[in-house]
Amino acid sequence: MAYNYFDNIKLDTSDVMNKVLNSKVQYSQFRFPKIKLLLNICLRLTKISPEFIFSYISTKWFKEFNKFWVEILNGRPIDIVDYHFLRLLYRVRFQNLNHTDESNDKTFLEAWQKDESIYLLFGNIWKYAKSAYLDFLPYFFFLPKSGKVLEYGCGIAPFTTAMKLYFPSRKYSYEMSDIMQISFLYAIYRLSNYKEIKYHILEPHNNLVKDKMYDIIICQTVLEHVPNPLQVVQSFYNTLENNGILVFDYIKGDGKGLDSKKSSDEREAVLDFINSHFTIIKGNIDAKKNVGLCVVKKR
Repeated sequence: MAYNYFDNIKLDTSDVMNKVLNSKVQYSQFRFPKIKLLLNICLRLTKISPEFIFSYISTKWFKEFNKFWVEILNGRPIDIVDYHFLRLLYRVRFQNLNHTDESNDKTFLEAWQKDESIYLLFGNIWKYAKSAYLDFLPYFFFLPKSGKVLEYGCGIAPFTTAMKLYFPSRKYSYEMSDIMQISFLYAIYRLSNYKEIKYHILEPHNNLVKDKMYDIIICQTVLEHVPNPLQVVQSFYNTLENNGILVFDYIKGDGKGLDSKKSSDEREAVLDFINSHFTIIKGNIDAKKNVGLCVVKKR
């Protein structure tokens, strides 16, 4: 991989993957998970968590990123101020990415693997640093306490990370899946200490869930991007156990940028299928609006 000149990263996902697989991550298992959970909830409830995370008090998230940035991406060492400068810079460049032909696997992947897509990593790390991975709490109590979990189109894998961070003793087996993009590679790298977490790389159109029965499928900020959402959701239904749980959301996109035009066209059919094959436990499904996080159970 070419050396990164600070603000001009050159991404080669195949090279990054090889380095990730050959790296020896020494991140320690999260200690005192319940205390950490209560502390982060209190910080959030008292509304001081933004001040806490914007300060230099909480920097574990940045140290983890910087290790990946230097050792895997060949980046020059940076500090937190540099990080935010680059995050905003890459955000401006990222907004110009779009599909040239989403029906073609090669061009679909190219759009997600361009140098500007490094913003996916910067943006997701900062998003979940601010939230302390607490976004899972609204639906956590609706999930079974054991079983096989698939985090589909997982990106940085917020659900799997949250479970290992706060509930490491919960009897789940995990599988993460996504296309070969930078956030997913970071998730594989960061969670590689956990041998019970498996991962599967998807192709843009060969992306259906097959041959395994899951108790829980998590699908956050994904359906607006896939080129065949109806088939994907049907495969969720076919591979969920009886009374299995699907957690999903679905924005009302326009098919521009890295959103899929096919997904925009099929959105109503997807939501109709979910309404007719699942029971809503939490959330609201309205095809005319953005669908926020919903928990549904297979009938």
